[in-house]
Amino acid sequence: MLRQMAGVLALLLVGCGTELEVVEDTPLQSQREGLIVGGNDLIPVAADGSNIPAKYRPLLDAFGLLKIGGAGFCTATHLGNGVVMTAGHCFAAGSSEQWNLACPTDTTVSWGKRAGTGPYLVSSCTRILSMQNSGAWDYAFIEVSPRPFAAVGFQSNAGGINNAVGSTGTIFSHPQGRDLEWSQTCYIPPLAAGFLHSCDTESGSSGAAMIEDDSLQVVGLNHSNNGIHNQGIYLDHTSIGWLWRAHRPTGELKAWGGKCLDAQGGGTANGTPFQLHSCNGSSAQTFRREGLAFVGNAGKCLDAPSATVGATTQLFDCVGSTSQQWRMENVELRHLSGKCVDVPYAYDGSGTWLFDCYGGPNQKWTVTDSGLIRAPDGRCLDVPWSTANGTPVWAYACHGGANQRWTFNPGGEIRGLGGKCLDLANGDTTNRTPFRLWDCNGSSAQKFHLRGEIRGPGGLCLDNPWSTSDGTLPLVWSCHGGDNQKWEHRW
Repeated sequence: MLRQMAGVLALLLVGCGTELEVVEDTPLQSQREGLIVGGNDLIPVAADGSNIPAKYRPLLDAFGLLKIGGAGFCTATHLGNGVVMTAGHCFAAGSSEQWNLACPTDTTVSWGKRAGTGPYLVSSCTRILSMQNSGAWDYAFIEVSPRPFAAVGFQSNAGGINNAVGSTGTIFSHPQGRDLEWSQTCYIPPLAAGFLHSCDTESGSSGAAMIEDDSLQVVGLNHSNNGIHNQGIYLDHTSIGWLWRAHRPTGELKAWGGKCLDAQGGGTANGTPFQLHSCNGSSAQTFRREGLAFVGNAGKCLDAPSATVGATTQLFDCVGSTSQQWRMENVELRHLSGKCVDVPYAYDGSGTWLFDCYGGPNQKWTVTDSGLIRAPDGRCLDVPWSTANGTPVWAYACHGGANQRWTFNPGGEIRGLGGKCLDLANGDTTNRTPFRLWDCNGSSAQKFHLRGEIRGPGGLCLDNPWSTSDGTLPLVWSCHGGDNQKWEHRW
């Protein structure tokens, strides 16, 4: 394999980035379709991952074999929340970015195909969220159902000029449609949007995640374009940023009294009033976060047409206006036990533990669009750059690194570095039990929800007027911190 190729791989983007030029005379041996870079160092991954380094094993179930229309195939990676990454040419994407398209018939992803076993799950493509195929810009993001339980974290800001990634990376892919294989470690140049790399790939490896070896985060994706294998694009030059904001956790909003925010009568017309109603899991009571909006029934938004105390709310086309911007602030990160994630000390590196919820500032958090979980004192929920089971979860000054980014997966999971879960040590629900990273296992130790204020237009709070009756209309009201202004968001 070609290694440490900094001199050989001095690359420049030409014009608008539609061409790549290799400055040195020595061409990569991958510039003909189907050839492997250097020697064949690809390693078929054992069913249990035992023949690859242990640090990669928690990621393996997030890689899948994508079949388009039951025929062509590529590699896919689950980034979380049902968002899957692959190459744009796999879907015959156009030269301009396209959004919100139907998937080709019979397009599936098989997860966990290793060493003649699996898959453990086959997902169907439900929507093409975004795709493009123009020179270096060769990417696609799709939505799948059911969602795989494993995901790989990503750095959407990695790889730009003056924002270099580490010198080594790795790829897991399905070359020629085979079971999962590993490229071993290889060189990823820290340059601009498009780049060439030295990781072993073949046809079928298109769409595979370029994983930075130090952080175990996705920094880009592999593709082939104009007959050039081993080409890639950094994620910060794709649409993943806004797509991720549009795929925040989906679930109910429950008010004081146990009632759920509900589009009256299941209506989808503009102006349908919101009411409080017994929770039933219907689409009329299901919301996802898109930026500052709560998107509900028929893809329409929670809207407060008047920023006046006592005004009611309605369902309306999402237009991005201030009447549709809601901030979930001063939220408690509640464990299934009913207790809170608590930061007992005010210094960087202070551990977190479980403690009775009492409303103190060390139990109040804000979840940002970029996946940070921020405390009022400017510290973030953080792990010390390790994916080992038992790694402590602590509070540290916010810097936006991959070790401070969290995703909210179905069932109340909160996933961090390496796709591992925020976990209550040994499931012990006594006060002062520490939180840690651990393999995601669906246990009660790993289930959480948010509880706090929803602040909307004019700084007013979404308010339940102290009623437990079905049909009660929620209002916007001056924020006062009362329980009737606390909402639970479950996903």
